[in-house]
Amino acid sequence: MKKILSVLLVLVLALTFVGCGSGAGNEGKPNGDTAKDKVALKIAHTSTPENVRHLGAEEVKKYLEAQTDKQYEVQLYPSSQLGSDKELIEGMQSGNVEMVILPVSPLGGFQPLVTMLDLPFFLPDNKDDLLALYKSDAMQALFDTTEEAGVKIIGVWHTGYKQFTANKPLLTPADYKGLKYRTQPSPILIETVKALGGSAVNLPFAEVYSALQTGAVDAQGDNPLNTVYDMKFNEVQSDITMTNHGTLDMLVMVSKKWYDSLPADVQQTVVAAAQEASDIVVDKSYEVSNNAMELMKAKGNKFHEINEEQRAALQEQTKSVKEYYLNQYGAKAKQLMTAIEQAIQELK
Repeated sequence: MKKILSVLLVLVLALTFVGCGSGAGNEGKPNGDTAKDKVALKIAHTSTPENVRHLGAEEVKKYLEAQTDKQYEVQLYPSSQLGSDKELIEGMQSGNVEMVILPVSPLGGFQPLVTMLDLPFFLPDNKDDLLALYKSDAMQALFDTTEEAGVKIIGVWHTGYKQFTANKPLLTPADYKGLKYRTQPSPILIETVKALGGSAVNLPFAEVYSALQTGAVDAQGDNPLNTVYDMKFNEVQSDITMTNHGTLDMLVMVSKKWYDSLPADVQQTVVAAAQEASDIVVDKSYEVSNNAMELMKAKGNKFHEINEEQRAALQEQTKSVKEYYLNQYGAKAKQLMTAIEQAIQELK
């Protein structure tokens, strides 16, 4: 009996050691084939899956997964699934969210210098010149300032120029006076409305339609044509004035903490993914905007083009916003603006 027990004990010990040996090299991994486990990469934004920025995110996913042989599993989170604008930026700072796609204004609370891009009648009103400016060293110097806030800008997706909507044409500075405008909570955008002689009303985006419908606000000027149509603002605003006074372009941003942890070749691939998606986003944005214009015209909306003289008058009327920006943000703002203005001149 003792001999049988001894044999059984030896067998149990042998099996135990074999079991331990089979897991060698996989300690802390959930499965035996974990050497091939994918690394999750989250891309988040606050728009719907139908929005063009989500199309861009899908292109980044496709490119990045292909170029890394699916080492990275890109997960898309539209519609504020991971939080508000502010929460997404904080997520990047902590490294909990790897990539975020947002317009300039929300980032201003973390690095105010970038709100230069919200200045009215400042950026080129020609698409090709604008895209060239985004690739300039002067613009890169502005983008680099966000790194001190833990955010790295790796691309800009042009999604169209902002246009003003109201129940009358807005061609001259006098046309803007006395109106109430829905405005994003951005100091630069609020100052713009003040310079035009109007009053700024801060409302959640989802409430803009009803506010325009009831007259709680008279106008808005923070959106391109595709958004105007998607949000049905044209149903409660008869006139669209084509001012091209600014852009609602998307900053493609990553967590600097996360980016710095990547191998150099993966860093290059991440940047290339954002750049590859840019042309697709631009083309789709203009296709959608052109279609939206035709659909709105068919519904009876009136479109008004401003001429060079009217544009110059509006630019003069709002020049105090530029002075406000420089007074608020000092010598660094002046240095960056001078370089960008010079780059703009070189494009002409």
